[in-house]
Amino acid sequence: KGVKLSKGDLENTSPVKLLLDKKKDLKLSDDQVNKLKELEGKVKGANEPSFKALDSLKRLAQPPLHSGDPKDDERDRMMNARRGLTAVVGTIRGNYESSATDAMAILDETQRKTATDLLTKQKEEADDMVREKLGGGRG
Repeated sequence: KGVKLSKGDLENTSPVKLLLDKKKDLKLSDDQVNKLKELEGKVKGANEPSFKALDSLKRLAQPPLHSGDPKDDERDRMMNARRGLTAVVGTIRGNYESSATDAMAILDETQRKTATDLLTKQKEEADDMVREKLGGGRG
């Protein structure tokens, strides 16, 4: 079975995107929204090469089209691609983690409490989604 993780799935795990989506709940000022949008742009730029790699690796991780078990070289290709996918997803999520820290600095004390709750919930859901869509299942 193939990898079901998409660029959109990962983009939806962006902490900055979540904070922007929840700007009314967080009562963000226009200045804060602008700073978060600027941060979001930087993160997208940083992740762009990883998203390109994600697409290539997803294709390589797909099982062969012929029926029956994959041959040894096909199995090796799929395993290597899956390892690569795990690394690329780690890079993207690492960039998101850094952006969350930067985003928190933009918020005031009262906003941080709500934001922390939102981001903690998002991270737990993202961990489960990534594990499931990379085909790992639960440990």
